[in-house]
Amino acid sequence: MTESIRTELQKEKTELRNEILFRIKTGNFKEGLYPLIKNIILTEKEIEEIFACWRMEGEQSLLFLYGIILRTRDLEQIQIADKYLIGTYKQAEEMLKK
Repeated sequence: MTESIRTELQKEKTELRNEILFRIKTGNFKEGLYPLIKNIILTEKEIEEIFACWRMEGEQSLLFLYGIILRTRDLEQIQIADKYLIGTYKQAEEMLKK
């Protein structure tokens, strides 16, 4: 892959990440997020950043994101999403015990 193509792909991912985070923060889901990410493979770090932001918005939003990742049918991303979803449930259970 040439450097210019790699740079362009990274630019697209950065723009996508910023748009997703903007929609999360503003609660603007009218267009949905799935059309934004259906053809983009996110790295573990990018998914982690999105989940970290989503956790602040509550469990329903987290489940919505999980659904989006499942629809990509990318096994690696589903496994990463599982890791964060399970981690969130464990945190919730620990908070309830206190």
